Amino acid sequence: TQMFTGDSGNNDSFDQAPPIREIYVRGLPPGTRLILADTTAMFSDQTLLVDATAGPITIQLLPAGSFSGRPLDIKLISSSANAATILPFGAETIDVTASVVLVNQWNSLSITSA
Repeated sequence: TQMFTGDSGNNDSFDQAPPIREIYVRGLPPGTRLILADTTAMFSDQTLLVDATAGPITIQLLPAGSFSGRPLDIKLISSSANAATILPFGAETIDVTASVVLVNQWNSLSITSA
């Protein structure tokens, strides 16, 4: 007799190979960074949570080809009057604009380079 286990996503497996479950007890998930000052995006970034409480923040993006097909999410999490400005690399644009400014708490930008 073989027994099956399942998880909340209805993924079944044999008992000797239970479904993989990831739990983050402390800190942020991989690929997520908390931004407190001006920074440049990194290849490992997937989500940037921007806290502009101490002052305005500028985020410089890497060349679009560096992130080809990979999403990058940027969210302003602070409620202060300070903005987060996202600048593309060199002469590149973000949907034909020279920069994107996140002004209000929970404003966000999702970028995926073609």
